[in-house]
Amino acid sequence: MIRKILYLILATLLSSTAYASDDKQIETDDGYIIHYNAFITDFLTAEVARSYNIQRSKKRAMLNVSVRKIGKDKVAQTEAATATVIVKASNLIGQEKNIEIRQIDEKDAIYYIADFTIANQEKIKFELQVTPGDKTQEIKFEQQFFID
Repeated sequence: MIRKILYLILATLLSSTAYASDDKQIETDDGYIIHYNAFITDFLTAEVARSYNIQRSKKRAMLNVSVRKIGKDKVAQTEAATATVIVKASNLIGQEKNIEIRQIDEKDAIYYIADFTIANQEKIKFELQVTPGDKTQEIKFEQQFFID
């Protein structure tokens, strides 16, 4: 399983900004780091996609959110944390995307993922509400996807 997660992370990191977003993160004032990104599912290996029941396609994208609790040494010591994650997404003409987030539990990691359809050059506006503790963090970002 750890190998599959490494493939997922590697696919995310190697993806070009023309086709997928860079990993973004925020640090909360109550001690969490929230990582989030979106990318075309075609970047995933077939093995990873199959393991997480994700359809690999240039016409599908994936949202990935993870939450880490900060330890004493911010950089070296974080641990996976659970959260409530609510996602609203729409394109620029206001059509809402059906995004059903699901939690993936691995040995030392917890991911919240969803996959959804996209069109070439479609720009999606994401509104995330991530609640790892008592405070909800609102995150807004836009991602344009190129599939041709």
